[in-house]
Amino acid sequence: NTDQQGGESYLLWSNKHDQWWGPNASGYTGDVDSAGRYGKEEALRHVAQSEFAGEPAWASRMVEEASATS
Repeated sequence: NTDQQGGESYLLWSNKHDQWWGPNASGYTGDVDSAGRYGKEEALRHVAQSEFAGEPAWASRMVEEASATS
């Protein structure tokens, strides 16, 4: 999968909401096909602002694992 700039795209999972992040960081969805796709830098930025903010290595791994499953 690629993002709008042609790079790799990433899905973001919310453990709090038990759903995928929606497009443009607006809401959540249980449908992976409707989930938002994010470039790596944007995905890391969102994760850095989440509950994993104090664990950047964990956040990066989460983004990488999401990429592997999409």
